[in-house]
Amino acid sequence: MAEFTLVTTHDRLDLCPQVATLINSMWPMSIYARRAMLERSHPLLPCSLVLLAKNLPDLAQEAPPIDRLTTDGQTILGHCRVMSLGGPKGVLFEIVVVDEQHRGKGFGKILMQKAEEAGKAIVYLNTTDKQAFYEHLGYHVCDPVTSGVFGGKVQTLDQTPSTEPKLVWLKKEL
Repeated sequence: MAEFTLVTTHDRLDLCPQVATLINSMWPMSIYARRAMLERSHPLLPCSLVLLAKNLPDLAQEAPPIDRLTTDGQTILGHCRVMSLGGPKGVLFEIVVVDEQHRGKGFGKILMQKAEEAGKAIVYLNTTDKQAFYEHLGYHVCDPVTSGVFGGKVQTLDQTPSTEPKLVWLKKEL
């Protein structure tokens, strides 16, 4: 039976190169910038959460890419970054990704549930293409919260530039 563990990159710095590669498979950018972001994970937020699995039942038929295996034989399935919104109740989940090979198998749901356990009373996130998935998990469309956190400061989002894909903001009260 598969065992799932949620770890932080500040506790498992050895995972940063592999997690950076996973994230870049969805949103390409400098691998060095991505690794630096992961290495800045902190217990008091922001933090990067990584879903690991041991004893996946389908590993015999479908081995994960070598860069998704950890030194202790676990498989890196996904990532979620948790950012503070400056108040005691809410957090922002961003850079949520599940390894492409393992999508559609319930691992995204496991990642979100475990991340929510580590979260606060209200979770916000945005998406351009996974709205139905998040609504299935109990998230509801809400007004925009932020455009991002830069230098530790949350910036208010007035509107999405017309050249960007339409962002849908969602919220879940835990």
